[in-house]
Amino acid sequence: MSKFLLAPVASVALLLVLGASFGDIVTATDGPSVSPPPGQALDPADPQLQKPRYPKLSSRLSELASAPADRSLQARVAGANPLLRDGRLPVTIRVKESTAEIERYVAAHGGRVANVGQRVVEAYLPFAALAGVDGLPSVLRANEIVPARPRVTSYGAR
Repeated sequence: MSKFLLAPVASVALLLVLGASFGDIVTATDGPSVSPPPGQALDPADPQLQKPRYPKLSSRLSELASAPADRSLQARVAGANPLLRDGRLPVTIRVKESTAEIERYVAAHGGRVANVGQRVVEAYLPFAALAGVDGLPSVLRANEIVPARPRVTSYGAR
C-alpha cells in the first residue's frame, strides 16, 4: 500500500473505533429506563408519562399556566428571571400568520406587547393569561424570555 492510501484508511479506522467506543459510553449513561421492572406495569398516572397539559407552551410556561395562583412558584420565577415586570412574565409567541389576534389577546388580558415581528410577538403577560395563549388557534409555540448568563467566570478580574 502506498503511504498516500494508508493515511485515509488509518483515519477511517480510528473514527470507527472512536465512534463505537463513544456509542457505548452514551448508551451506558442515558439515564433511567422508561420500562418498568419485570412483573410491573407502567402507571398511567405517572407524571413523566403524561402528555403536557398545554402543548403549545414550553414546559416551564405550562407549569406556570397549570398553577396561575401559586404565589411560591411565582416568587421562584421572579427570583430566576430578572425580566419579570409588575407580575408579568416576558414571553415570545410564534404564530402561523398574523400577529393581530395575539396582540388583541395580550391587551385584553392585562399584558403589554413589547415587540412585533412578522410572525413573532414578544410580550409581558400576567401568569393568569398564559393558559389562554395555548388555546389560540394562530399560536404555534410560546416560550419564556430568559436573559443570557455568562458561561465562564473570569479569574482575577476585578
